[in-house]
Amino acid sequence: MSSLSLSARDTPDMADTPIDEDRIRRLADLLLEVARTVDPELAASVPSNFEGDPRLEALRSVLLEHDRAAFARLQQKVDDPQEFAEAGSAVLASAFDLAATRDERLARYSRRRWSARRRHRSARIPRPWSASSTR
Repeated sequence: MSSLSLSARDTPDMADTPIDEDRIRRLADLLLEVARTVDPELAASVPSNFEGDPRLEALRSVLLEHDRAAFARLQQKVDDPQEFAEAGSAVLASAFDLAATRDERLARYSRRRWSARRRHRSARIPRPWSASSTR
């Protein structure tokens, strides 16, 4: 079983192989780009060596294609007043109920409003058993 080495100079058969400086430079640039991606402070202070690299742009487009499509759909919802209103109304009642569970004043107001609405609706519904309908 052969052993794995981090250094190409550790094995006797690799001793005569010249070091490819360009390959080492590309690897260092890639590692730096990974570090810039992970650490925002480093990204702000160290410029990228890959600005305008078509291979990197192709990779970004493949990796971010789903996110870009989702963002475009969200942007459409925000920009179109009708879609924005539909999206807002779909969650408004749930948001109000959730807020009422967290705030007792809002819960009391919500119960009073709901009771008043039910009384108002029941007053408009004709009842066959009421005294006014039998006259």
